[in-house]
Amino acid sequence: ALHQDIDRNLRNFFRGQLMVCCINSSVLSLALYIAGVPYALLIGFFTGFMNIIPYLGIALGLLLSLFIDFLAYGDFIHIVYVLAAFAVQQIIDAGFVTPRLLGDKVGLHPVAIIASFLIFGQLFGFFGVLLAVPLSTIVKVLLAHGIGFYKQSWVYGGASPTIPGGGI
Repeated sequence: ALHQDIDRNLRNFFRGQLMVCCINSSVLSLALYIAGVPYALLIGFFTGFMNIIPYLGIALGLLLSLFIDFLAYGDFIHIVYVLAAFAVQQIIDAGFVTPRLLGDKVGLHPVAIIASFLIFGQLFGFFGVLLAVPLSTIVKVLLAHGIGFYKQSWVYGGASPTIPGGGI
């Protein structure tokens, strides 16, 4: 049952991550379209789905957007529009979409999701950030099973163990 619970939570995580990618792609595509970026839909969907790799997807999408926008317009104001579009998308993603969607899918509170990014990122660097939520769901399942095992033990009930053959 332990491995089934871990498997279910990891499947839910990957489903939630796919939903986050779809929402981020849509929001960023719309924001880039409003900012007047050529190929906004294509760049938005590329960046949204590359966002599965923390920081790298956003960095690639931002550089690509700035490059295409500079080639198309060559002025400073359009660069500000692109930066604003990415800022809006990141605020929506970090403040609402990822913590709520992934938290609902894996059963973790949004604050626990953010804390897991910070803790695993500090412990394991980039790979810690990449694996923070899946590792947190595994830790959550292991803790739940450990607590259940403890509550069924003689230690929790307060009774002393019966030792076969007499004993202490």
